[in-house]
Amino acid sequence: MIEWKNRKQNHGNNFHCSMPPEAYSLVDNPLATTLDTKNHQLRNTAIQDIRCLLLADAGSTLLRRLADRDPMRRVISGGSIIQHFLNQSGTNIDIVCVFSPLRERHRIFEVRQEIRWNITYFLKPGRKFDLVGLDRLASHLPRPRWEGYQARSLQQQGAFSPEARPWYIGPSMAWNGMDYTVRISARALLDLLAGRITHERFCELTGFDPGENLFGKLLARGNTISGMRIDPKGLDNDDDAIVFEFEPDASVLRLSTKNSHTEGSAG
Repeated sequence: MIEWKNRKQNHGNNFHCSMPPEAYSLVDNPLATTLDTKNHQLRNTAIQDIRCLLLADAGSTLLRRLADRDPMRRVISGGSIIQHFLNQSGTNIDIVCVFSPLRERHRIFEVRQEIRWNITYFLKPGRKFDLVGLDRLASHLPRPRWEGYQARSLQQQGAFSPEARPWYIGPSMAWNGMDYTVRISARALLDLLAGRITHERFCELTGFDPGENLFGKLLARGNTISGMRIDPKGLDNDDDAIVFEFEPDASVLRLSTKNSHTEGSAG
């Protein structure tokens, strides 16, 4: 029912309603539609090899919760949809493999929980397949940073756009008793030189406290740059580290003298 009022509704009386991500039919749902489309693409009967379909969870509840069971038998699970598709006589696909990034939950209050690839296989009746190859393939995949629904939300917000705010790695500093080693974000330095961020913002990204200029503090202590290098973080990371090495430099220190005679000493 839609109700129209000629005045602005109070915010507390507004209600938002949306359909839950559930399937109520084995054939009338987005997952079954995708499977039928791929089945049509692989309809060539001349193919003698095993035809494998790889599905990745990028925010699909049906793929993330493949084994969910509804005691009322009202909702259909993603696993039931896939297996029903493979059981059909007109199916040209032999195996369906689902890759879904899931967060391991060992402890309820654990701050950092590892996200790993959860792999589920579905075989056409009567088919046998050695799954070692697919397991080896999964072992070479980059470790996921987010679960599927999180990645979809970030994509919808434009977080992966070239104009979006980059993902900066955090700074770090080490001291061996004489020299300092400082690691900062290479992307932050590039954005500063390119004029995309202000000097104040750069100081926030490379400092350890808001408003702190780490390089200014090291210079004030009499340290200058003695070396610099790039520390690549790999192709699966959006940022690298620039490593600065500092060592004491007398040229940036104030000269001072110490009085060798103390007050009250004998002449």
